Amino acid sequence: MRNKKSLKLYIIIYFLINFFGLIILEGDKIVYLQTIFLFYFICKAKFHSLYEKLILGYLFFILCSCIYAHMYNDQNVLKSYVYSYKYIGIASFFILLYIKPTHQQTINIIKNISIVFCCCYIIQWLIYPITIFSGAADELNITENQFRMRMPGSISAYCLLFYGINQLIKGKKMINILYIILGFIPIIIMGFRSLTTLTLIGAILMVGFITKKIWKTIFIIIMSGIILYGVSSYVPFVNQKIEEMSERQNSDQTFLNQDYVRWIEYEHFTEKVFTKHGERFWGGGSPHNQHSKYYKQINNAANSYLYWADLGIIGLSFIIGIPAIVLLSFLFFKTILACKFPDLQFIRFTLLTIFLGSVITSAELYRSGNLILIGLYIYSIYSYPTTSLQKYENRNNNFPSSK
Repeated sequence: MRNKKSLKLYIIIYFLINFFGLIILEGDKIVYLQTIFLFYFICKAKFHSLYEKLILGYLFFILCSCIYAHMYNDQNVLKSYVYSYKYIGIASFFILLYIKPTHQQTINIIKNISIVFCCCYIIQWLIYPITIFSGAADELNITENQFRMRMPGSISAYCLLFYGINQLIKGKKMINILYIILGFIPIIIMGFRSLTTLTLIGAILMVGFITKKIWKTIFIIIMSGIILYGVSSYVPFVNQKIEEMSERQNSDQTFLNQDYVRWIEYEHFTEKVFTKHGERFWGGGSPHNQHSKYYKQINNAANSYLYWADLGIIGLSFIIGIPAIVLLSFLFFKTILACKFPDLQFIRFTLLTIFLGSVITSAELYRSGNLILIGLYIYSIYSYPTTSLQKYENRNNNFPSSK
């Protein structure tokens, strides 16, 4: 029975994230099927826990942005919601509530999906220009001089790296070193300065949270620093990627420069696109009607290399509204604070890194597929066997034991 549950969830999750953007699974019809699939399980929910209520509230406020888009931006409500699919992906939480895998099953699924993602990313990197995944067709981030592929489910790389560190510190098998390396390779290839820095800081802090012994923490940090220095100095592709990030930093591509593209993007979208009464609060909705002025404004900006998604969570608020962003942020920090146990620190620091790294510099938090996986991470906290919520569910015989 447990194996059947796991297999069912693997199939569902891979379907919902298009198997990391596999080209043969791309298309509008699939997005409609995925949205219907999510709402089938939402309708099955009983809304007993705060997690369920927060997610439902978040989905409701996205609907409000779609209604606003219909009233003021000439967008169809249904299509707007379907085109918001990657933002509503956190509703995957309801699928797990329905299937009820154990905590350990959930952790194994998270780990295995993360491993498959990293392997797929590395394979695509190695075989390029042969294209298997849609991210490899992105000419903006992949040129003759650089390969910074964006790929659905990218949060998996951060999760696997933190998982490997988490398990290694706890004295588990040495295979966790392989997990750390596997997770590190896509992160360094993607080349996000802020996210890479936050990942390193998060790894250091996580050591302290788990060991709670200052000398052991210092020793692990020193040894990790030596290894990192060796890798960055003597592994060619790592050295190259670090140099690329340093060049961008030294070329005034920072917020200290008033001509930095993100300042230009912020000014453009706040002063020329999202200017209607109430639009910045409720959100302008996901654009899809190619004949509307709203769609043309956003498309023309993209043709000038100005993207609202470059503004991270602030940019997302222009689309789905401030109330939805507030609820999503509250949900994130509720989950982060709930990760109190040593074996859950990899979830805590994955979410913390992605959230902080996406405030104004990256769309990583809501990149296609990531919120689907975050719903899985939230469930792993919900299903932890020693939480009061788990005990409540067990007393009612509605939730499987993790033992």
